[in-house]
Amino acid sequence: MKARKEILTDCTLCYHSCGIRVAVEDGKAVAVKGLESHPINKGELCPKGESILDTIYHPQRIKYPMKKVNGKFERISWETALDEISRKLSDLKEEFGPQMMGMFSGSIGVENMEIAGLTQRFKTAFGSPNFFFRGERMLPDAHQNPPDHIR
Repeated sequence: MKARKEILTDCTLCYHSCGIRVAVEDGKAVAVKGLESHPINKGELCPKGESILDTIYHPQRIKYPMKKVNGKFERISWETALDEISRKLSDLKEEFGPQMMGMFSGSIGVENMEIAGLTQRFKTAFGSPNFFFRGERMLPDAHQNPPDHIR
């Protein structure tokens, strides 16, 4: 019999971050149920949550970098992908300055708190003042130096 364990976690397919129970066998998620004690979903799952395993294990899910070459996508290594992206970002920064980068971080809901923090650190390291999110217009340094009409 396969070793089975249960992991209590959150679904991050939308901003609610509903509580879920994930059954794992041999390192693979095999079942998902709503977490009864979670204050938002109280054990229920929406259609997205109910089909999360189909999303995770869909045969057409992209799991590695792809590059379009002559109109078709080809698999490339992570090292190649990161080198090419880094080189292109450096070239754009050199040509247009760091303000050419505008960072967008979704809804800033529960599921995006970590991403919002990473996004802020990335834009700061790049030297861009531009950060925006759904529901906001693009504001340079909106959180650190808001325009007069927002203060």
